[in-house]
Amino acid sequence: MCIKVMKETRLIKLKEDIFPLALLLIFPVFYLNLLLFSEYNIIGSQYTDIRSQFFYTRFFGFKEVSSFHIPLWNPYVFSSMPFVATLQSAIFYPFNLIFAILPITYAVNWSIALHLSLSGVFTYYLLKYFEIDRFGAVVGGIVYTFSAPQIMHIYAGHLNVLTAMVWTPLMFLFLDRLIREGSLRYGIYLSFAIAFQFLAGQPQYLFYSLISLSFYLLFLLIQL
Repeated sequence: MCIKVMKETRLIKLKEDIFPLALLLIFPVFYLNLLLFSEYNIIGSQYTDIRSQFFYTRFFGFKEVSSFHIPLWNPYVFSSMPFVATLQSAIFYPFNLIFAILPITYAVNWSIALHLSLSGVFTYYLLKYFEIDRFGAVVGGIVYTFSAPQIMHIYAGHLNVLTAMVWTPLMFLFLDRLIREGSLRYGIYLSFAIAFQFLAGQPQYLFYSLISLSFYLLFLLIQL
């Protein structure tokens, strides 16, 4: 009986969250709509990182992946150089499989839109956990999604930065629940969030996140 009530409660909450979540998912699509549905347009100019680096490395790396080959080396730079080991190749980042599925121009644009949407969703759940009402959580999600630390990286073409930043809200959420509730599953969830941020290919942001998480952990231990 208790399990049934819990399931019904979760279902009710999920239904109540459908509209806010849909709003957070759709906002970035409207923001980037002129690019997302064009085969010939790609975010950024010819002088940005997307045009000068990520367009080519993603095309090469995931063309190899789609052929079931791990590209340990890039033969097209200098006399060849390591590819997977550079970290920025982000070959093992699960969400980058979009580059093996879609044409490269679509994949770049939709990858950015996807991660902007996830930024809003993850921030929404973090704020809901801290007992902020739905309206406040939606506003918080939109603010984080379209804040300068994210938006300024879009045109600049810092693809790895955008894919790494998305995981920070989840890391704080899972750490807080792990310490307060003592459930091992949140430790597992936290380890996945940390792993995804590492695999996104921008280790500086993992470094920043871990420093912040360490201070927050210290705060929680003192508080509790």
